[in-house]
Amino acid sequence: SLNVIQSLLRALSKLRPMPMLDTDLLISLASDFNTWHEVISMLEHQYCIFKANSSVETLKYRDKLLAVIRHCYDELGESDISLALACDSCNLPGTEWAVSLDIYGQVNESVAEFSRLIERAEEGHISSQPSEEELSLWESRWVELHRGL
Repeated sequence: SLNVIQSLLRALSKLRPMPMLDTDLLISLASDFNTWHEVISMLEHQYCIFKANSSVETLKYRDKLLAVIRHCYDELGESDISLALACDSCNLPGTEWAVSLDIYGQVNESVAEFSRLIERAEEGHISSQPSEEELSLWESRWVELHRGL
């Protein structure tokens, strides 16, 4: 049966324009009242609005939204969706390839690709330096994949 918070979030998500609720509040509601799907829907709606408006002012909040959405999917055990979303904040083409290999279970190939990306970044052989989020993704996936070997 639906709980009151689920009903409230579903009603809010149907409003246009949808109200912008604080991400910390939404995460708290999701974890306390098991409203992950409703919260994801609201966060994704906010993300699409901010993605369409790619001004410098909104970039930081958009990245925060993406991290919160990824957290929600991680909590639901949807790591592949979370990884795919991580590519949205990455700039270097090799990242998408390494993540694709990871998602499709090609562990050895993915480890090799993440290793190559990390080495190239450390040696300065990449045209532009990876963002902090992108470098963190490489390192965390490299460690996680090694644990699974």
